[in-house]
Amino acid sequence: MAEDFTKSKFDAVDICSLLPTDQPTSDNFNFTCHNVTEAPLPFEPDTFDYVQQAMAAISYKMEDWPLVLQDMKRVTKPGGYIQLIEPDMYTHQLGPEGGLWRDQIHNTLRDQRGYEPRIACHLERLVSDLGLEDITVRYVSVPVGSWGLDIGHLWEQNFDAFLESAKPFLVENMQITNTIYQANTKKLKEELKGGEFKAFNNIYVVYGRVK
Repeated sequence: MAEDFTKSKFDAVDICSLLPTDQPTSDNFNFTCHNVTEAPLPFEPDTFDYVQQAMAAISYKMEDWPLVLQDMKRVTKPGGYIQLIEPDMYTHQLGPEGGLWRDQIHNTLRDQRGYEPRIACHLERLVSDLGLEDITVRYVSVPVGSWGLDIGHLWEQNFDAFLESAKPFLVENMQITNTIYQANTKKLKEELKGGEFKAFNNIYVVYGRVK
């Protein structure tokens, strides 16, 4: 976006940098490594016309969300917009084995870390509590698995990547073995590949204007 809109200035914030080190960044782009749950955003009040946050469902505990959003509002100019993009991690229409495994994982995320995997469904209320105006809520359903053709395959890859990357944490906190984890994940994947269950996730976009 910084390359496409050269007259605008872009500031990105994340807990670590995933930017390619072998490519120069645009002059109108700046990256800051920062943990917003430990300290306020490193910007003055009323700095930005537009603030967006995406894919933070398991980055914050449920109790952190109001504080983070309030700080996003602090750095947004009056009349500016805040937009949130989050997938609802509840995968609908899984098979019986997959649904059971999903629920066990979600309960662990809630009970052991205080995360809310379905935070996307709470965004409208959280944004409303900020006192924003002209709030808009939209979502799109994304298929998981071969029944959704190319998009379904891509989202299934995202699904698999999450299950693999979260394995060490979940094995420890669910107090199960790697073998059990892999067996339950295999059952879920087999149900997806069987074609009987047309699983999908909803991705939410919620935005509003700062008074």
